Amino acid sequence: MYDLAFRFDNGVQSIFVDGELVTSSQGHANLYSREEFQIGTWGGNFMKGRICDVKIFNRALSIKNISEL
Repeated sequence: MYDLAFRFDNGVQSIFVDGELVTSSQGHANLYSREEFQIGTWGGNFMKGRICDVKIFNRALSIKNISEL
């Protein structure tokens, strides 16, 4: 089992696995949208497995905050 965290902050998307930054990239739009927000699916594909806990914050967490989740 893994702990995954995705952070969007000022156009930078970062992905963390078990509290460690594994990749980041720039040029992403903010997530502010009126469209449906989905977890575990993308482009008609669905994740295999279970999602046991989801937390959504109204701010970008610091790396320290993410490692303490």
